[in-house]
Amino acid sequence: MNIITLKNTTKKFGDRVILNNVTVEIPEGSFFSIVGNSGSGKSTLLNIMGLLDFGQSGEYFWENKLLKSNNKRQHAQIRNEQIGFVFQSYNLLDGYSVIENIKLPLLYGKRESKKCTRENEILERLDLTEIFNSDVVTLSGGEKQRVAIARALINSPKLIICDEATGNLDNDNALKVVEILNEENQKGTTIIFVTHSDKFNSYFSHRAKLEAGAIALC
Repeated sequence: MNIITLKNTTKKFGDRVILNNVTVEIPEGSFFSIVGNSGSGKSTLLNIMGLLDFGQSGEYFWENKLLKSNNKRQHAQIRNEQIGFVFQSYNLLDGYSVIENIKLPLLYGKRESKKCTRENEILERLDLTEIFNSDVVTLSGGEKQRVAIARALINSPKLIICDEATGNLDNDNALKVVEILNEENQKGTTIIFVTHSDKFNSYFSHRAKLEAGAIALC
């Protein structure tokens, strides 16, 4: 089964075509890499996959069920309960602690008791236990990205979307991030990993290239 299927998706900003009739399938349980240069439409594609946006044309299927573009409540429920996001810029709240940032998704969705049981496990797995009360502004880039991953994991999502998640990291920390995501993938979580680099290709079960608004499997 595919967790996401996009069919004939087009997205424009004004007269500029960002995505041109894109069709792509993301198999459930895959570690799916999307490679593309800056300006190729990668972030726009991820926003659509993550139900943050919709194309002007095309169809979106979540677990083989067609979603209507005007059903914002359904989109929000899926996004908040079943999708985790990891961004290049971390998107953490300065002035708040590590644990407060990690627990932000708990403000949304359901299954609170199940989620709360993951806090200690996630802190230990990502080596954040000793700094869980630290303000995130004091952290290194690698630590901030581990906090961002922990935040994405707290809801036990079916899908994690990573937008250039290693772009601001040195090689050692970038490898740690990919290995953490690979461990989660081995447990059954689907990962979509957008990057401009091919150095982690050995980890990916599927690869595609986005160029000039069109996508093709590699």
